[in-house]
Amino acid sequence: EKFKKYINKEKISIFTKAYHFHRAYILNKKVDESEPEIFGGNKTEKYDEKDLKILKLLAKNARIPIIEISQRLKIPTKTVDFRIKQLEKKKIIQGYRFVFDFNLFGYEYYKVDLNLKDISIIEKLKQFARTHPNILYIDQTIGGSDFEFDLEVKNKEHFLEIINELRKEFPEIREISYFNLRTYNKLLYFPAG
Repeated sequence: EKFKKYINKEKISIFTKAYHFHRAYILNKKVDESEPEIFGGNKTEKYDEKDLKILKLLAKNARIPIIEISQRLKIPTKTVDFRIKQLEKKKIIQGYRFVFDFNLFGYEYYKVDLNLKDISIIEKLKQFARTHPNILYIDQTIGGSDFEFDLEVKNKEHFLEIINELRKEFPEIREISYFNLRTYNKLLYFPAG
């Protein structure tokens, strides 16, 4: 409510699954050959209140020492270590990532939304995104666009080259909308609170 005067248009969508790719462009690779990390869409796993407290601490700071978690939660260090390993094994914890400041490297960050004439091309779009060195994320959503992805590029000209490449390869794209992020905050898949 307090920021409404600054918002021209709002769009709400629910993320159901996210594919995270690696920054192949940093290594001057033409194609990202690594497997993506996939978040969401998995089966439900059981956890308890202690697991939840551990997850909350790790969500704030993934590098927090196990001893500190143990002291804060007043549970043995071995128990904390065991529980973290179990959370990783169950894929409740799927990975740890650093926050990359693309501005420091002279790159720009864009979020792109595609509306399609034919949604049967989504798998081909996923393959295009998966192998493109500058595309970092694919977001599957409910209530959003037909296909959403994020990328980091050298500049706006580089971004438009990729968009033109996309339009040539996929004439089934009806509309492309995008916005440029000036800063990128930590992506947290764990609810705050």
